[in-house]
Amino acid sequence: LEQDLQQPIASKYKVGDTVQIRANASYESNGSDLKTYRNWIGTISAVRADNKSKSNYSYTVTYKKDRNTIQSIYVLEQDLLPSNKVELEKPVTSSSKVNTSTTSSSKLQVEKPKQPTSSSTKTSEKPQTSEPTQPTVKPQVPDTSEPKPQLKLDVLNTTQRVWFDSIYPQIVKLANNNNVYASVMMSQTIAESAWGQSQLAKDANNIFGVKADATWTGAVYEKNTIEYINGKEVITKEKFRKYSSQAESLQDYINKILGSPERYGNVLKSNARTYEEAANALQTGGYATDPNYANSLINRIKNYNLNALD
Repeated sequence: LEQDLQQPIASKYKVGDTVQIRANASYESNGSDLKTYRNWIGTISAVRADNKSKSNYSYTVTYKKDRNTIQSIYVLEQDLLPSNKVELEKPVTSSSKVNTSTTSSSKLQVEKPKQPTSSSTKTSEKPQTSEPTQPTVKPQVPDTSEPKPQLKLDVLNTTQRVWFDSIYPQIVKLANNNNVYASVMMSQTIAESAWGQSQLAKDANNIFGVKADATWTGAVYEKNTIEYINGKEVITKEKFRKYSSQAESLQDYINKILGSPERYGNVLKSNARTYEEAANALQTGGYATDPNYANSLINRIKNYNLNALD
């Protein structure tokens, strides 16, 4: 019967709307941590039905941070607020240029009439004024640059996504401040720590597989590891650096790269034109004994579009 039917509730936001993550937001509907993004301003890029939301909708929110594109995939409607803030500065339109030019031309001086000489006739001439020139409007050049890639994280499980979301803002900040490719740094820590779940990552907070050499004076953690000697896999027991936190491991990685320019100088952005060159420079510098180390880093960057972090 008609009286037993009701119209479906429409989504509050649509694609293109600017929104803000609420200050008390905690998790996305898939369990990913949302606390990192509290109060961030973003744009709705996708709307989907979601029975975990009070309104039956969740959204993909895209942010622009330090020239990077970041996404929260399953934000519940109750965790969003409408926002009139604008993320990117709008380009100057042609009309605004016309107004500026018109203002300039209005300052043109009016020519004073010439004073008649003694030999001139009595007929007076009207003073001539110079006509203001029409402003020239330059046509806007279309943006032909390639669109910024977006992270591809849909295949991650909840544990991987939670760890990724907790670590990548720190990696982006450190990389940008130290002339390093964030994509390469992220790919390395994924490989070396197994998405933060390896024994070394959990027990020693070591997420880059950095060994405790003679220069290390801190705590040490011993474990078996695979090394490649003369092209063959060999299991050996090695000493690794032990950190008080994963943040300390991140900073020590930067210290290692910057502190050995003879080995890792070509890893830096100023010397490597692409992340591929930087990855190959890591292998050439002897960061790992795996002969396929650089290719592994590059493939991982491509698989997840980690170059969106650069």
